[in-house]
Amino acid sequence: MKTCEQFRAISRKLNKSPNSKTLFAELCDDQECLKPHSIPRDVRTRWNSTWAQLASIIRCSTAIMEWQKDKRLGPSREYHINKDDLDLASDLVEILQPFYEITLQLSTPGAA
Repeated sequence: MKTCEQFRAISRKLNKSPNSKTLFAELCDDQECLKPHSIPRDVRTRWNSTWAQLASIIRCSTAIMEWQKDKRLGPSREYHINKDDLDLASDLVEILQPFYEITLQLSTPGAA
């Protein structure tokens, strides 16, 4: 899935480049994105990591759209996202949300 690869590349760039992360955090502040100003990694062995990454992409979408315009600190052009990618992320978050909530209930002692 090309779109998920793009999201993973964005997360990877932000986690590996302190300068990119700093610029991104500034853009998040400018765009008034909700905190945290980070995009977690999607990890195969972590049940809700895909949901967490997608929810963060949506939460910080306006900053991501600005950040990817920076040729030096933004992601490589092949990993730029557009409105269709964000719409897909939103749809996937909606589908995965019940699984996230159930996992939280089962993971919290005394909640199940």
